[in-house]
Amino acid sequence: MKVMRFFPMGLVLGLMVVFGACYVAPCYGQDADEDGIVYSVAADGKLNIRQSPSANSPIVGQLFTGGAGAQVLNAIGIWYKVQSGDVVGYVNALYVSANRNDERVPNANASRTVYYVVIGSYSSLDAVTKARYNMPDAIDCSPIFLGKKSGKNVYRMCTGVYYTREQAQREVDLLKSTFGFTPWIWKSNGQAQCVDRPIGNDGNPVRITPEG
Repeated sequence: MKVMRFFPMGLVLGLMVVFGACYVAPCYGQDADEDGIVYSVAADGKLNIRQSPSANSPIVGQLFTGGAGAQVLNAIGIWYKVQSGDVVGYVNALYVSANRNDERVPNANASRTVYYVVIGSYSSLDAVTKARYNMPDAIDCSPIFLGKKSGKNVYRMCTGVYYTREQAQREVDLLKSTFGFTPWIWKSNGQAQCVDRPIGNDGNPVRITPEG
């Protein structure tokens, strides 16, 4: 059976172009709501809109956490090209969500002390990526939180986020007995900035808010 008997050549070529475009530049509808809108979930209350897809690019506008969203126009790597009012620019996709009430949005618990179960601390995100290959499958999707050590950025791979040290200690003990290595507890005044939130085994982004 030949496809041409049922579909005109023009339609077939058109479908090939559409699917090809989605393959080369993935379709981003899953990262925005039905209208292609994304909202800021930046922990400090505002997300910069930049002139080009770079953290060093000039700021041309801002999205406010809990405020109006922006229309997604396109995507380049981890950057979304968006329109907010008359402003067109780029936002980092790590700090936006299709859900205005995303769990990352700061709430009444934002200033509480948080205890993290850390299984690795690294000097760069590239080092984190390499380290993940050596982690057991059960914990290879751990989120990365940004911290400071001796005035320098450190990237901490965490398996648990809690409001009490007792909860964190229970997970430390479980990881010791299950995997044979020794994680440690990091105490933070308020929730630290999550810089990498991978997709878990269930197909959803891994949880990064404290339990308790």
